[in-house]
Amino acid sequence: MNGADAPSFDDASWTSINLPHTWNSEESREGADYYRGDGWYRKEFKLPPEWRAKRIYVEFDGANRVAEVFLNGHRLGEHRGGYARFRFDLTDAVNHDGGNLLAVRVSNAINDDIPPVTGDYTFFGGIYRKARLVATEPVHIEMLDHASPGIFATVDHLTDMAAGLSIRAEITNDDDTAAKAKLHSDVYDATGQVVTSIDRLLHIPARDHSEVRAHMIVAKPHLWNGRADPYLYRVKTSITRADGASDAVQIPLGIRTFVVDRDHGFFLNGKYLDLHGVNRHQARADKGWAISEEDERADFGLIEEMGCTFVRQSHYQQSQYWNSLADEYGMLMWAELAYTNDALDNPYFFENAKEQLRELIRQNSQHPSIFFWCIGNETFVRNKKTIPLDTNDRLLRELAAVAHEEDPSRLSTYASNGDAIEPRAGIPDVIAFNHYFGWYRDKLEDLAPWLDRQKVQRPDLCMGMSEFGAGANAFQHESSDQKPEANSAWHPEEWQSRFHEVYWQAMATRPWIWCKLVWCMFDFESAGRNEGGVPGINDKGLVSRDRTIKKDAFYWYKANWSNEPVLHITSQGFTERKSSVVTVKVYSNAGEVSLSINGRNLGIKRSTNRIFEFENVSLSAGKNVIEASSLVELGGKHDSVEWLFTP
Repeated sequence: MNGADAPSFDDASWTSINLPHTWNSEESREGADYYRGDGWYRKEFKLPPEWRAKRIYVEFDGANRVAEVFLNGHRLGEHRGGYARFRFDLTDAVNHDGGNLLAVRVSNAINDDIPPVTGDYTFFGGIYRKARLVATEPVHIEMLDHASPGIFATVDHLTDMAAGLSIRAEITNDDDTAAKAKLHSDVYDATGQVVTSIDRLLHIPARDHSEVRAHMIVAKPHLWNGRADPYLYRVKTSITRADGASDAVQIPLGIRTFVVDRDHGFFLNGKYLDLHGVNRHQARADKGWAISEEDERADFGLIEEMGCTFVRQSHYQQSQYWNSLADEYGMLMWAELAYTNDALDNPYFFENAKEQLRELIRQNSQHPSIFFWCIGNETFVRNKKTIPLDTNDRLLRELAAVAHEEDPSRLSTYASNGDAIEPRAGIPDVIAFNHYFGWYRDKLEDLAPWLDRQKVQRPDLCMGMSEFGAGANAFQHESSDQKPEANSAWHPEEWQSRFHEVYWQAMATRPWIWCKLVWCMFDFESAGRNEGGVPGINDKGLVSRDRTIKKDAFYWYKANWSNEPVLHITSQGFTERKSSVVTVKVYSNAGEVSLSINGRNLGIKRSTNRIFEFENVSLSAGKNVIEASSLVELGGKHDSVEWLFTP
């Protein structure tokens, strides 16, 4: 749209919207034919008088995929990458005496210079997270270091008696004169009490940048211990000039240690922790990626309810709010670079991938919930005639080096759809695999021997499972135990349940699998798909896109992972029955479950694997009320269904 960056451009016919926003929220439901191109945003604003002497920035939490920003007709720059926070300095172009016009061109078009080029999800366009203006003093904590907080605190040694903290502050003087200033940092405990402080006197030359380092001691540190005890400190750092002008930033601090052992799995603060959980996309029905904090908190609550200890943020950087929730509630996180599918032998592609990884790490390294930086997912060379076959591995090696350079305190990982004997399995610190035996290929029973074979072939590797799952339409049901075709319109819920029963039981007995991550928590838009009776949707979620339906597999994992009493009769949506004899299956973490039909007691079943099957249950013609109960030691849980038998 020519001229939309100019203040004089006539936008009277444009639609008024609020952020977050995407232009694909409705059309993406129709499948592959969704808009990939430019969209323009314009915003008029005036600045308060007290901002006249300040530095002014605009901050975007996320815009997909390329954002070009203009102020009052002046081009401020371009951000390339769809998932990270980014900022631009408005100071030299802003009008303090009247109105200002901010214009942003966002494009979600395919671009071969920016990963990901393709992916098994819809690339929603727009400014899909919040944006804001930020004012600082001329002497301030750095704003343009990859949109990082500018303050970093790392634990460099830890005992029961003391934690040594290294503080790094990036300070900028944008004044034309040198400045004397004081750097002050406080560490607050969870009650708001200051437990340690430091001061540094600084002389910062005009138009200069300084890196300030200091060391602090936290006595008798209280550890951040996952969901059991997510204890958080806060570090508040300020830079104050002699005239009293001050700028401050606050970051979370969680003190913890961790180890991944190739034979025994994951250890947090010296104790084994089973990392089991889900993959999570940030999309919602009718909203796409333009979701609210309330939506994010609701998603987090469902994941927490199921008993997860670990979440993979697939396949891109997710919101600061999401990571703050994880810090607060003790959910461990895998954070991921948006490098999936196509690898291109293109210097711009390589550099942008590394730039996106630096953004991911610098913006999120202060979240104690994050333990792993993922450098890619199922990457491959599509055009083998023009692109060298080793392109993936070369880029992965460079990305692993960037991860180590930026943050040696965490481990790099990679989600591979190959085998442990492939060279790339040894590139990251720990490897994880995406495999779907019993869905896309082979049989369910092939998983366990495949896992054992990987362990024998590469005993030196720490190996996890980063994806496994099967599609399920919660409105499709059948009694047979027959595997459906993955790309067909028929995805009965019962096969998804069977799939996850086999997978979890295989992995639960192999503690050396350092992570076990279901694909995925929620159904989500994937425009290229047409399966399960609904176009444009990947239906492998344990919960529906609109979050109204928890599929049976959700309760299977809840029965295995949650500490709360669980009892759930499966196939509840299979209400119309054609056979008079059925099997009733119940998921529960009780030791015993009783069943009745139409008031008639069918007895008690015992189980050690959370599955209770009552076979040869006879239905009467018409309505049948089936009730299941657990014993009082688990809260006396009850569940019931109504099934209609038509002879």
